[in-house]
Amino acid sequence: MTFIRSFFFMALLTLAQTGEALAMVYQPFIKTSFLNLKEDLAEAKQAKRGLMVIYEQEGCPYCAQMHKVNFSDRETVDLITKNFDVVQMDTLGSRMVVDLDGKAMTEKQLAEKLRVQYVPLVGFFGPDGKEVFRLPGYFQQPDMFRAGLTYVIEKQYDNVPFSEYAAKRAPQTLTKGLIDEPFFSREDDFGTLLARAAKGNKGVALVFEQAVCAGCAELHEKKFRNAALSKALTNQFEVARLDIWGKRAIKDFRNQASSDSLLAKSLNIRYTPTIVFFDRRGTEILRLESYLTPEHFGDLITYATTDARKRYASFQEYLGYLGQR
Repeated sequence: MTFIRSFFFMALLTLAQTGEALAMVYQPFIKTSFLNLKEDLAEAKQAKRGLMVIYEQEGCPYCAQMHKVNFSDRETVDLITKNFDVVQMDTLGSRMVVDLDGKAMTEKQLAEKLRVQYVPLVGFFGPDGKEVFRLPGYFQQPDMFRAGLTYVIEKQYDNVPFSEYAAKRAPQTLTKGLIDEPFFSREDDFGTLLARAAKGNKGVALVFEQAVCAGCAELHEKKFRNAALSKALTNQFEVARLDIWGKRAIKDFRNQASSDSLLAKSLNIRYTPTIVFFDRRGTEILRLESYLTPEHFGDLITYATTDARKRYASFQEYLGYLGQR
């Protein structure tokens, strides 16, 4: 492990409180489960509650911060306690689980089946066992995490996109407006943009933001304004920014007329900022919809553009490998 990597890991662990990130943290509202999710769902239905599954990982500083910040918020804990049965899973765990389809597998296999890229991830399941919503990654603002809970409690996932719901329930305090970067493409025809990227042996990264967004400002300040990170990103991708509420006329990869907001809706963009990475053919590789440190943002670019995606089932598993080097 390099000195820089060691420094960042130590900084993260300090933020999560010394030793707290070395093992998964328990909360009183987490039920004692035999890891049979079908039985857990049946018990939740009988009690007229929802089923909430928290996917974590030992040694995960983001998970420790979720417990330290989000789960120390009394309003958040009250919402969880009153409305959900909560099961905790280890995304790299070897314990046997029965999933909601009744199939037996390890915790790690379940995480792969559900495409858990980042931890912590909170998944919410309806009475039929289908996932209705998920909160991927660590949310620095407790009000945004609470908005996710009430979104599920009120069953608004059938009525309104989460980005629209959260904008009303969890208003941000930062009002800088959309932030520009010199490397953002000005191309409105994304088919043309994709062709130009492919010619340069690159993919396309679509950055979805909105004008009032503290996380967007952090993305620009800590990642896009970092010379090494912006170079790593632009060496591999043509980058375009979209406003999730924008009405700008664009053409998508298939040359179909669209707009910023329509494309965001078609890609099911739920949070800002979100970056969706596409390969040279316009096929989605993965998306970033979770807070990452600048160091891990660089690791994500490497993961997205190398054979690491073939060797590691998720970005989280890849981070585990990097931490052990």
